[in-house]
Amino acid sequence: MYMKYLKKSIYLFAILSGVLLFTGCGRQGCTSSDGINFDPEAKNDDGTCIFPSDVFAGVYAYNDTIVRRYNNFPDSVNTLYKSDTFILYLLENKLVSWKQYTECNDTIKCSVTATNLDIETGYNCNGLWDNFTMVRSGNSLVYNYRIGVGGLTTDEIRGVATKQP
Repeated sequence: MYMKYLKKSIYLFAILSGVLLFTGCGRQGCTSSDGINFDPEAKNDDGTCIFPSDVFAGVYAYNDTIVRRYNNFPDSVNTLYKSDTFILYLLENKLVSWKQYTECNDTIKCSVTATNLDIETGYNCNGLWDNFTMVRSGNSLVYNYRIGVGGLTTDEIRGVATKQP
């Protein structure tokens, strides 16, 4: 009788172990291919996914160099320097909203990858943005763009913004 009970116990243990092995176990990690830390071998999402927009979102202090060219006077050039802050708000996994404190309180929708930010709406109250590039390096954003201001001037803007704690 003891042997019969032992065989049943071993058989039941083997079945339960197999079920746990194939269903309850598996590598934990980020299972979303949109995540910067996507793990293709992960079977169970553990909630640790970091999306590009998570990395970009935050408050930034920036320093701009603005080269202003007057369209009617091609030889007339001014160089301006500006420091201020802007905020990148989280919208979705790949989208942020850029809020800059200017006279028109710009809000610009941007798509992001792990290292780049691209403007989806290329117009703000000051004019049309052109040749926009923004690249993330650690906690800094390096950017370059042009903006035509009311047909009178063209500003070439270069700057670096640092994410604030």
